Amino acid sequence: EEILVTADALYLAVGTSEANRRGGGLHRRGEPEPTSFRSIMAFSRDSGDLLWQRDCSATQILPLSMAVKGDRLYYQSATGITCLNAHSGSELWVTPRASPGRRMGFSAPTLVATTDVVLCADREPGKGEQDGPSAGVIEWGVHGWNETGFARKGKSVLRAYAAVDGRELWSAACKEGYNSPVDVFVIKGTVWVGPDFRGYDLKTGETTGKIDTKAPRVGMAHHRCYRNKASERFIFTGKSGIEVLSLAEKRWLSNNSWVRGTCQYGIMPANGLLYAPPDACACFLTVKAPGFVAIAPQSGPT
Repeated sequence: EEILVTADALYLAVGTSEANRRGGGLHRRGEPEPTSFRSIMAFSRDSGDLLWQRDCSATQILPLSMAVKGDRLYYQSATGITCLNAHSGSELWVTPRASPGRRMGFSAPTLVATTDVVLCADREPGKGEQDGPSAGVIEWGVHGWNETGFARKGKSVLRAYAAVDGRELWSAACKEGYNSPVDVFVIKGTVWVGPDFRGYDLKTGETTGKIDTKAPRVGMAHHRCYRNKASERFIFTGKSGIEVLSLAEKRWLSNNSWVRGTCQYGIMPANGLLYAPPDACACFLTVKAPGFVAIAPQSGPT
């Protein structure tokens, strides 16, 4: 389900992340039956040989939570965050973190690994039937809008952990996006957290400012159903198409209402361009560029 690539290895999350699932969207997705296994596998990039494999069938790795930085691999399970030696697969530490026992299909954690600090933004369990804490198993609501018995929204918290031993360093309130996980970007020692993009010092959690996201009104009624993206100079949001926020000026700069990303994945800034895969979005339908799109910055006055 997931592939991470480093200079010398390939790391795979193998097997089904949402083995326990129900909802009105299942019959439309055409997915195979859930697997009975879940594991992490590491392969050599040079030879293709299997380096190590860790059976995670009993711990239920949450989707989108696997990250690699240096010689460490991290992932979040239903009950906590685990750190492994990326070269051997041996366990270095586990820090408990509870997860709601029921989650909508889009409600994944956002785990970001840096050299010294590991950041994880996720929902906090509540006390009701819809959002009570998991005992080790999570049930997923697979539906584009609402699923009976599942909380569509919930309180979320960003927690920062020391990479060396997993102890908690600081925390801050945050929110999920529209049908998407929390935005967390680490840029030059500052952690920018959505949806209002407040900045926090990576190591101390002290506030460093806020980006003014106010912009001219657009015709789209809600944010697109995917996480935003960032580069070293800008944050690219998806309220309509692509809006550009300047990190230097801490404000909105411009927007493009004609290019959007695909559901859940969004867009990808790379190579000095913005890439948008083909999408099936029907919102604001008559003003979008169809197909696979790559756009460049404006080269000069027109």
